[in-house]
Amino acid sequence: MTKTVDPTDMQTRLDHSRSIEDAERFRAIDTLKELGLLIPVTDLETYHGRAGDSSEGTWQVDPSFTNGSNDSGNSNVNERPTLYTGDQETARDIADKRVGFSQANKQRRAEIHEIVHADPDATIIDLGFDSSKLDDHDKARYAEALKALIIPVTEGSPVGFEHKDALGPYVQASKRLQKNFLTVSDVATIVAESGVDQALADQLAGGYNARFLAHIHPSYLVHKLLNSRHDIVTGALDDGGKMQELPINLEYVERYLRLAHIVGVKQTLNSATLARKITSVSFFDLERTKTAESLASEREATWKRLGGAATLLKEIAKAEAKPRDLLHALLQDVHAKPEKLIQAARLVEGYDQIFDADAGNWEGFTLAEHTETVLRNFDENFADKIPVEFLAPMRLAIIAHDLGKPAANANGQKHLQKEYNASQANDFLAKAGVDDRLKGIILAVIGNGSSLAYKVDIGGEGETAKAQLYEWARNTLSKFSPKGEHIDDQIAGFVDMCRMLQICDGGAYTSMAVTSRGNSRVRFRNAPSFNRSFAPPVGLGRRSIRLRNGRATHASYDLTPKAAERQTMKKAS
Repeated sequence: MTKTVDPTDMQTRLDHSRSIEDAERFRAIDTLKELGLLIPVTDLETYHGRAGDSSEGTWQVDPSFTNGSNDSGNSNVNERPTLYTGDQETARDIADKRVGFSQANKQRRAEIHEIVHADPDATIIDLGFDSSKLDDHDKARYAEALKALIIPVTEGSPVGFEHKDALGPYVQASKRLQKNFLTVSDVATIVAESGVDQALADQLAGGYNARFLAHIHPSYLVHKLLNSRHDIVTGALDDGGKMQELPINLEYVERYLRLAHIVGVKQTLNSATLARKITSVSFFDLERTKTAESLASEREATWKRLGGAATLLKEIAKAEAKPRDLLHALLQDVHAKPEKLIQAARLVEGYDQIFDADAGNWEGFTLAEHTETVLRNFDENFADKIPVEFLAPMRLAIIAHDLGKPAANANGQKHLQKEYNASQANDFLAKAGVDDRLKGIILAVIGNGSSLAYKVDIGGEGETAKAQLYEWARNTLSKFSPKGEHIDDQIAGFVDMCRMLQICDGGAYTSMAVTSRGNSRVRFRNAPSFNRSFAPPVGLGRRSIRLRNGRATHASYDLTPKAAERQTMKKAS
């Protein structure tokens, strides 16, 4: 019998042990904590003081606010959206001062909020850390740890879809220079020799330079990030006593910081509000920066909405308890990487060639490439926020959702791809040995469920389509819930599965999505075919996939990094 569970019982992926594949990265992070460069957010007092308004309701961190005009009224010293926090006493002083500045508005009240981060491994970088004070042994450990955190250039800053054929000439020209970093004049040479676009050369050279600097001076990269509104800036490097100008790609820096779990900085500021120096923990990863109250309420609301379906899926998953093959083993790993899941799915009898086939889209992606992108969208936008019971079913639904497209395309019947998909998905799931009840739910999600979600969320068909989706959910769950019990508690979870699939699939045709082509593992930013249906991305790296509401602004068609005018920049102290 299914039953609902107390909200405190909900676990997300963030509550589970770390990924084995990321063990080296976490060992490096632990080393940098020990040496003093990084400090766990949980070890710090992080309170934000503000002048609240009694008419505004409960205040929450807005990841998209613009510095200099945010509702906290702080005098920002940084160019990027940054939330300033400090110890409780300092936050109280700031709140009191801001209320004093607003005497004309009698609704203002002093508020302090404890600020937390959704990532339990979140750290901040101490800008006062000085690696030169380490002894030789610790300097070696420091260098080795920084090396382990490095990511490939196009993982940090994907090449735009329009430049997918220009990467080769650029790489060949840059290799001929045989340099650890590329100066402004080097980039000019590469452009002349390769014929590639100046913007692409700046982007790739800037990523290459950011990767090099991350080996030796990550604090400098954070300094550049906080002090520029642009994506590509000119930095300065002391090369044997000669200062060299070089482009630095801050999009790469954002992704590097996200994957290293670095979400802010500890720095000394001149507070205009208090007219004194203060030590602040300044958060720049605002997408997952929360008040303690809002994080707790979000978890409670998530479980209230999805707990019933999570309980059903947990019961069904008992049949999958013993991994029979690589795919089932990975499905039980909450941290399984998208590329690993695709590799395992290929091992299902008869599906290696299907995943290699043309998916039938104008971009020319294979089925494997497209499906991996959809899995990555799910991984980066939903997997940390929902109960873990949803992860395996959603990943199976994504793996199976387009399996019929190659055959429909080859047979000139793209108009029948829904039927092809259903038939091929049924075959795949059966050969993979998926439990019959779970298979039925997955087929329903990728069939009418996904189609109805499209009508609701993208087609704009309103309440009629929404009613049809919920009725479809009820009818589907009545077939798979024991004795038809607790269906009302499970409907919202089933509907969310349909919507998550639709968002992740449609989001694969936006420039927020990233695709690895072939076996090169080079990452490309996708063409902006569906950008109009999605909201502007927020957070580090601009990869968030969120549906646009009503007449709100849609995501920009061009999200490639933009360079500032070249100018000499002073090196950070």
